[in-house]
Amino acid sequence: MKYCKHFGLENHRGARKMQRCYLRKGDKSSVNGVVQEGIDGMTCDGAELTFLGAKVGCPACNSTGAIVAKGPRWPDDNFMGKRPALDGDICACGCSPQPVMHASQTRMFESYTSGELAAMGFADGGRPIVRTEASAVPVAQPADTPAAVPASTFEGVQPFAYTGAFASGQVDELAARGVSEEDEGECFSQYEEDMEACNAARAMYQSPAYFQSCAQRAFQRYQQCRGY
Repeated sequence: MKYCKHFGLENHRGARKMQRCYLRKGDKSSVNGVVQEGIDGMTCDGAELTFLGAKVGCPACNSTGAIVAKGPRWPDDNFMGKRPALDGDICACGCSPQPVMHASQTRMFESYTSGELAAMGFADGGRPIVRTEASAVPVAQPADTPAAVPASTFEGVQPFAYTGAFASGQVDELAARGVSEEDEGECFSQYEEDMEACNAARAMYQSPAYFQSCAQRAFQRYQQCRGY
């Protein structure tokens, strides 16, 4: 099991990667504020994923705040037209300092290599890289930073399609049967593989639209596998 605690790090297939878990409706802040909104149709373990700007009822300052982004994230990550909120984001409310949001699930997350973090302006662990004027000179990219490919290579490429048990004629049967704990593990493993493929395609094709479509299909495939 992977555990997210704000900007978690783990060794993944020999490479050190940072993980940030998705927040859900009902998740709490560091002062027990509760997320009140979710994304329709995007659920994880029975609760809707939530988004940047979602309302948070804060008992500490007796106000309604909103989730605000903090730390690294994929700039083009998009669920049903909304930017997903992540573990470690903050609540903009009347409190000072601003409360930190905590994810209650560890199954769904974004992950980044050290090279990808550096490209976004962050060091390992999610700390912003502070650059002085003297140090702002071109440097070689880390070995795990994907090389840019002309956008034209995206032409004619389609996101992965549903196959096998996910064919349209079998969705109802899947939804009716549910899944065992073992099947759940297999479904999540497939989701991880699908998201790795989406991230690889993001680097190769340099297309936010492709990644959004790919990520949504991966999530829908995961939900169908689990019987939803």
